[in-house]
Amino acid sequence: MCGSGVWAGSRVVLQVVANPETHLSQGGIFGGTDNKDRIVTESNGTFTITNNNPTMNQQVINETSNTQTQLQVSIGAGTQQTFTVADTTQNPGQITLHDQPIPQNVSATLTATKVSVETSTAVTQGNNGLNLSQSTVAIAPVGSVATESITFYARQTQAAVEAAIDLMPIMKRNIGWFIRHLTSWLL
Repeated sequence: MCGSGVWAGSRVVLQVVANPETHLSQGGIFGGTDNKDRIVTESNGTFTITNNNPTMNQQVINETSNTQTQLQVSIGAGTQQTFTVADTTQNPGQITLHDQPIPQNVSATLTATKVSVETSTAVTQGNNGLNLSQSTVAIAPVGSVATESITFYARQTQAAVEAAIDLMPIMKRNIGWFIRHLTSWLL
């Protein structure tokens, strides 16, 4: 496996070792010198992948036929995973990545937006003229009714997050969703 370093003026690109049984390639290059999103470094045989982009989770909840709540959690850059050469040979075709503890200074932003939506309703009628079914589909957001957002600049306990959003009714109503998506970030 090649990794982290400079040879003949060029940065060496991390490559996955060949399958130890078939001796065939397992996917070649992991990362790359032009990949600004993930930086791969090596120290004493352990490769560390640092994610330089925030991790984002989103969900849309249809509350009524013409309102939705849009939830989002964004965990800041800096999350890391590690692996060794042995991790690339134990399960041919896969690299076993090990999540590392999130650094204390990684931020998290929680946002909840209630929006009005334009809807379309379709009614299916039977031969006798009675309605058999009706479905309403949200077509597009029309406008924001309310937005709540909070950024934590360092990791927090679950109790601290819950206390911080206690006076934010949209977030408080969806606290379970936010906590689930912050699990690895919470202290």
